[in-house]
Amino acid sequence: MKKTITAFALCAATAVAITGCTNSSETNMSSSQGQTTTAAEAASESATTDAVEGQAAHLVLVDGYCKAKPADDAAAHEGMDHEGMDHEGMDHGSAGMTACFGELKNAGDTAVTVTEWTSISLEGARFEIHEVVDGKMQKKESLTIEPGGTAKLVPGGDHLMALDLPGEVAAGDQVTVTVKCEDGSELTTDVPVQEQPAGKEEYDG
Repeated sequence: MKKTITAFALCAATAVAITGCTNSSETNMSSSQGQTTTAAEAASESATTDAVEGQAAHLVLVDGYCKAKPADDAAAHEGMDHEGMDHEGMDHGSAGMTACFGELKNAGDTAVTVTEWTSISLEGARFEIHEVVDGKMQKKESLTIEPGGTAKLVPGGDHLMALDLPGEVAAGDQVTVTVKCEDGSELTTDVPVQEQPAGKEEYDG
């Protein structure tokens, strides 16, 4: 009888131990999953917050496009100083340069300041923000867009300029444009390449 009781007690103790291990394992797994979910949610919330806080989150480029240009001789235009050039009758699709146009709209309730722009599609180019004053093109350090306002990027006015660009920018292609704001945030969008519409080649100043 003693052997039977001892055996039964041993089996019961073993069952309790196994059950305890199982429950502990399930508890640890549940805790780990909970921590993972919490970390993922926190990361998601952080990313969303960063996007909302950035100035670029309020920007949108409407009706954007870049001017088509043929391939040309890079040596003829390397290091050319384009500031102060007369824009009367000037074609942005020649002389190793092109430009991007459109409307930058600020949908936020605070001002947005654009300090520079780049394009991975226009490799080797030098990128500047330009304005035309009294018929002369000159570099513009920044472009500020008031809350709810629009910055018009047009021939003869403010525009995004790509200089020292030897390669072809073919009509029908897409160009990736990245606009950078003073807080470090960026707006990246693709715009089509097209021939300059008739009547928009000349600058009135």
